[in-house]
Amino acid sequence: MKNLPTRALFLTPMAVLLPLLALSAQTERPKTAEFDWRAPARSEMVTPVPVELRDHKDAAASRSAAPRWKERVLVRDIDGLSAFEIATRRKGDADRQVAVGGGYVLALTRSGLLVYDKSGENVGGVRGRALKYGVDPRVCFQRQARAFVMDVWWHWGDSNFKNNNIMVSETDDPRGPWNSYAVSGPGGVIGGAVAASQRWTGHTLPGTERCDIWFPEPPKTPTVPETREVLDSTLVLSTPDMKAGQPTRAYHFDGLLGHPVLSQDPVDPLYFLRITDRHFIINMVEADGAGGPRWRQLGASLHGLELTGSLPDSPQKGIEQKTPSGSRHPKNVVLQGGFIWFANAIHHEGRAAVQWYQVRLDGSIFQRGLIASDTSSYIQPTLAVNERLDVLVSFQETSPEMFIGTRVAWRRGDDVPGTLRAIGATGEGEGVNRSKTPLDYSACCIDGDNGLDLWTIQGLTDPRHKGHTVVVRVPFADE
Repeated sequence: MKNLPTRALFLTPMAVLLPLLALSAQTERPKTAEFDWRAPARSEMVTPVPVELRDHKDAAASRSAAPRWKERVLVRDIDGLSAFEIATRRKGDADRQVAVGGGYVLALTRSGLLVYDKSGENVGGVRGRALKYGVDPRVCFQRQARAFVMDVWWHWGDSNFKNNNIMVSETDDPRGPWNSYAVSGPGGVIGGAVAASQRWTGHTLPGTERCDIWFPEPPKTPTVPETREVLDSTLVLSTPDMKAGQPTRAYHFDGLLGHPVLSQDPVDPLYFLRITDRHFIINMVEADGAGGPRWRQLGASLHGLELTGSLPDSPQKGIEQKTPSGSRHPKNVVLQGGFIWFANAIHHEGRAAVQWYQVRLDGSIFQRGLIASDTSSYIQPTLAVNERLDVLVSFQETSPEMFIGTRVAWRRGDDVPGTLRAIGATGEGEGVNRSKTPLDYSACCIDGDNGLDLWTIQGLTDPRHKGHTVVVRVPFADE
């Protein structure tokens, strides 16, 4: 890879990169009966609302086009990492997301949406109201469908409806027309996830405690769906129908199938990863032969993980208030090369740390690795993987001696299993995070055009304790 260092990208406070070699031997599975296909619990026909982000009234005047984001863009080279920085002046701006495709970089926060070309030039943007006034946005790029897929949750609605606005672009230009599908989600709360295959788009709707992705192990075989208070907390829709702007049926399934998995492989089924205290459970949705979906469990394997306790808040320089370390739930899950990949934050020896995984479709672990430190907390991780199975893990570092800094660690597909190369610094914070809630500092994605470059968006604080953002490209395609 051109200009990429073979050792440390940047020197940081001493970190422990604990390689855990391939765990193919740990494949103990619960004894389960044959698991049949299951149909949706209910469905509803949804008519789309066209959304033209490029021509939205809030973008008509140049001064209001950027959603509270400073227009300055700083293009820089970080020891082989091609980066451009986007500054925002909204304190504590949350839910940073990035998706790349069609020659564009879509940077998304709760404030709104900005579009850049890959050199870092701003070519469009709208405020959050163009996204149906929703919160907790999530976005991805579906490579086979050549479309951006976004979910924005409408938490001000009737508690018996709670719109989930699933939005799909008609082309791979995010400045063009989108179609928004408002799907009901009774009892839903903030914290959903969205992902797509070339055939299906799936959304997980958190609700009561039974919908926690990492809920305690149920007192029964994991092949039996949960039957607590809130049902139909997973829904799927047709990706081609939404891209074409056609009315389509939203299918709701009883129980939580797990976190939807973004399919980078050219497959029709949509996979879900469900994590319990003891098992990785893989569920799959595919067509039932009549045009609708059905699901079944592919596998359930004991993961043997001990680091599943609640996360401690993390200290930061200059203030007694600690910063939230985020959730144990993975922020994104990816299907690449026939494997499921993700990272999550864990409690390790009194501090937050990062653990990443490559998992087979039966739920067994192929490899995993740990990023931990004796002095710092590593928080808010996400993971991206490319066609050669090169991996990028993005996260933040904080300690009593430093403000929150943005970090990356990466590996090539043929590196020793369970290992990452040394941690690299992509930015250093200059102020404290005064927020008492997680800010979703980072997100990762593949370059949907070349299938090789990996991208991350990360949040920092400036000297006035307000947020700004750095977007970084790791140019694996230059190798």
